[in-house]
Amino acid sequence: MLRGEASATRLWERRRGGGACRPRAFAAPLVQVVIAALCAPAARGQAVDVADLVYPPHAEVHGKTLMEWGAEWWRWILGIESTANPVRDFTGARCGLGQGGPVFFLAGTDISGSFQRACTVPAGREIFFPLSNAVGGAGPGEPEDCEFWRRQVEDYMNAVCELSCELDGQAIRGLGDHREQSSCFEVILPANNLFIPESICLRTAVADGYWLMLKPLSAGKHQLKWAGKICGQNPQGGDMTFELTVGEPAAPPSFSRGDSNGDGKVNLSDAVGSLNYLFLGGASPACPDAADSQDDGKLDIADPVYLLNWLFLGGCVLAWPPPGSCGSDPHEDALPECSASCP
Repeated sequence: MLRGEASATRLWERRRGGGACRPRAFAAPLVQVVIAALCAPAARGQAVDVADLVYPPHAEVHGKTLMEWGAEWWRWILGIESTANPVRDFTGARCGLGQGGPVFFLAGTDISGSFQRACTVPAGREIFFPLSNAVGGAGPGEPEDCEFWRRQVEDYMNAVCELSCELDGQAIRGLGDHREQSSCFEVILPANNLFIPESICLRTAVADGYWLMLKPLSAGKHQLKWAGKICGQNPQGGDMTFELTVGEPAAPPSFSRGDSNGDGKVNLSDAVGSLNYLFLGGASPACPDAADSQDDGKLDIADPVYLLNWLFLGGCVLAWPPPGSCGSDPHEDALPECSASCP
């Protein structure tokens, strides 16, 4: 079993308590991935009505429910290799890596302690982050039992005993109502991901946690703190503070992986267009990064084959941002940056 919780260790080592999002990797046949965004209680402030700052539980934002945005958050964070991953960014310099959609994600950290990050958020975007969260799923060749993984993450999140959040010194009430559990979803982890050196496809993943979707903030400076605590035999905690600047930074290129012709859809015509370009002298893809289905930094026969396999033969989902998502390429490569229509 491969498993991540709140501190990094191995199966034969003694477990240690730790800070937010600190993964624990266990090696055995069955695959489970769990990360918790755990933080110590934030400082007390004047309580404000959640409705003034935050979307209500189970709300729909930009065509997705909050539980669907929870799955999107996991696709984003698990789709970035460990050395560049925002959870291992001590300054906030990589907070926007891989982003480009209408909702801006914030991540915790996988190292215990107190952390403060500075992050620039484009004006007019909602901000989505976990107070405490977990994900579980089966790897290749393992039982794809959605309900099993649902019970695992549900039991884990049932141990949450404290939640708090402040925005600009004002405490937000009603956090216990903001628990969201996703439907089953699929996600691919790149090589050198947060857990193991190999790329892995989680066929049946389920996310559970307490999430907040902030309404767009006014331009200027804001301070965001959040907190969550797991109680029980292995209590865990840490703390996270974001110094946010809401402004108008250059919008990153955004696309959906596989949409090589840039028409906002991922279908057979994208694979045909790539094959035509590769072998018949056809026009180059409208968005080369989108045509790079495997996100290996080059365009070759493997990309349309991978796309066709996903479209028609039950192959693994494409790399971040997959069809139905909107983001930018989180990995540096020789392909030119590009934008295309996306959700």
